Amino acid sequence: MWCPRCKSEYREGFDRCVECNVALVKHLEADKSEGVSDEEEWTFLVNVADGFECDLIEGLIAAHGIPVQKAYKGVGQYTKIYTGISIQGANLLVPSSELEKAKEILESKPVELTDEK
Repeated sequence: MWCPRCKSEYREGFDRCVECNVALVKHLEADKSEGVSDEEEWTFLVNVADGFECDLIEGLIAAHGIPVQKAYKGVGQYTKIYTGISIQGANLLVPSSELEKAKEILESKPVELTDEK
């Protein structure tokens, strides 16, 4: 079973993703709209400690049109399923061709909001 949103894999018996709260599917469909070819290599961008940080960075990178994959180390995926957390965090991967752009986005300073009256 797979989450169609975060692409996490679940064992039989689960019907909803604990992260996304969406119904699981038996097979993931290839999403060609993301613009990543089958030959494209995915490259490590950053390791994040928790789900909140992961969601923030994943959303920020995706907002710039860069697809992101989440990968857990070792048994991290299993502990995530059973306990809701992964003590090893998660690795975020981006296509190799987008790595430099993704790094620039992460290193950029946040925009300051001002009250203009």
